[in-house]
Amino acid sequence: MPDIHSSAITPAGTPGGRFFALLATGLLALCAGYAALVLHSAPWAEARQLDRIFPFYEWRTRPFSAAELACAWRVLAATAGLLALALALKAAGRGERAAWTQENRQVVGVLLATLRGLTRTERQVAGWVFVGLTALRTVMSLPAVTPEYDDAASYTLFVTKGLLAVSAYYPLPNNHVLSNTVSWLFYQAHPGFWWTMRLPVVLAATGACVLLFVGLLRARAGFRPALLAIVLFSLAQLSLYHAAVGRGYWLLSALAGVVFFCALALGAGTARRRAAWTALVVGGVLGLYTVPTFALVLASAFSWMGVHFCLQRAGKQLVHLTLAAVLVAIGSLVLYAPLLFVSGPGIFFGNGF
Repeated sequence: MPDIHSSAITPAGTPGGRFFALLATGLLALCAGYAALVLHSAPWAEARQLDRIFPFYEWRTRPFSAAELACAWRVLAATAGLLALALALKAAGRGERAAWTQENRQVVGVLLATLRGLTRTERQVAGWVFVGLTALRTVMSLPAVTPEYDDAASYTLFVTKGLLAVSAYYPLPNNHVLSNTVSWLFYQAHPGFWWTMRLPVVLAATGACVLLFVGLLRARAGFRPALLAIVLFSLAQLSLYHAAVGRGYWLLSALAGVVFFCALALGAGTARRRAAWTALVVGGVLGLYTVPTFALVLASAFSWMGVHFCLQRAGKQLVHLTLAAVLVAIGSLVLYAPLLFVSGPGIFFGNGF
């Protein structure tokens, strides 16, 4: 999260169309490459057996042939390769890449300096508070304390069935794709339910709290108000429940925090605009890939920024905001390409839940 109070201009100047072209090229290359990997992760015969996982609805996956499946992942892989090649060969973008790298290093340094700026007592208090909250969440995540619920369905129907089922099978909205993908990675190390489904949520909750705490400090909330806000939010009933069986809701909180603080930074005229726009776009794509209703967060942030830039008569920033919104939409749709191909757009866009 960029320093929202910095107004100094970086030597490389403010980002322009070239930066957004590079950002779009790199992001879409990664999204297309991952989507190709998902579709290539299982043979056609296995893909056609997905309906057997949950045969209790009349809904079925979209019919497709082995040739169509191969064509889909090859198109995505070729797209990723061409975009990556274009990114590597763009000599004119070297200055932008250097400025982007410098800004991101500065952001990391600023965030670390924020923590180092606390007194020793404040760091100890904050550390013990986070340890206590993590211990509480760990206890609550034990199945003996909080019985298996929706996360049991995610474990049984998706995570244990492979990457294609996690990323492309969508018989019901219980499949929060990014969260289940993280759980699938943990499942590769150990298949136990708590390790696979509950531990990632506990870690995500702790990471989100640290991120939000540092963000509040950068926004000059003060140590005590910032820590109190994190504690009260963490001890709210839904926060505690989602820390045990959240299936991505704490990921949403973390990504919403990224979008929120980046919106503040861009509105305040941060000198690290490249880092801020990058974090805003990546946070938006990952948020939508966690749960599509993250669109509500993006609508709030982008509309506020739009009004703010209009009042400032910052036409260039409005153009950048529009480019960022388009890039978020395209990037998330590319990530959802395996789901749209296998399950069909109807179940995704027409989800009654």
